[in-house]
Amino acid sequence: MSRILLAAASAAAIACTAGAAQADTIGSDLGVFDASIEAFEPLGQTFIAVDPNLISIGFAYSDINPDLSNDPITLSLYAGGAGLGPGGVEGTLIASRTFTLPAVLPGVGAPPAFIDTDFSGVSLTVGDVYIAALTTTSFKVAVVYGADGYDGGTTINNLSGCGTGCDLDFRVVGSDGAAAPAGVPEPASWALMLTGVMGLGASLRARRRLSLVS
Repeated sequence: MSRILLAAASAAAIACTAGAAQADTIGSDLGVFDASIEAFEPLGQTFIAVDPNLISIGFAYSDINPDLSNDPITLSLYAGGAGLGPGGVEGTLIASRTFTLPAVLPGVGAPPAFIDTDFSGVSLTVGDVYIAALTTTSFKVAVVYGADGYDGGTTINNLSGCGTGCDLDFRVVGSDGAAAPAGVPEPASWALMLTGVMGLGASLRARRRLSLVS
């Protein structure tokens, strides 16, 4: 198992300004399959906070059904939960963002790219467990997932073949300083940076290893 812990300056998708605060990234990039958000929602990832100031949460999205509508996606952040319970995601909702992804996303089989959602201004407790969960109303978009590449959490999902042995391709960027670096652009601003071959969709598709945007 591995754990990504990188300076945010190494990730072009995180637009941070220089300053006293140190930005760190945790996450996983071992995905080789696509999981439809709508088919398996709430689809998400648990993680342990390593910084008190949250900057962004990103996932590697893919387009598995190009002909379907590009409906908005809601990314919700929960504190104090461990996964899915009878009533849905466990824990207390502390923040939520709704956004529309670019019309052009990497297709099935193409190297995906992370898209980050701005959560600047949200405070975390270092060492506590949080859940980032996705929901939508269209079968168009998936998130790349695969082997257990992050020691501090696991996928939450309705994937019968995954259980606790998988991680989504995700990254959480936080700051340890009193003044966090600037937030990330809205997802729509990444449209010109994303290219990919569109493919016919299914809920789960084999794909190549993720290539980080750099």
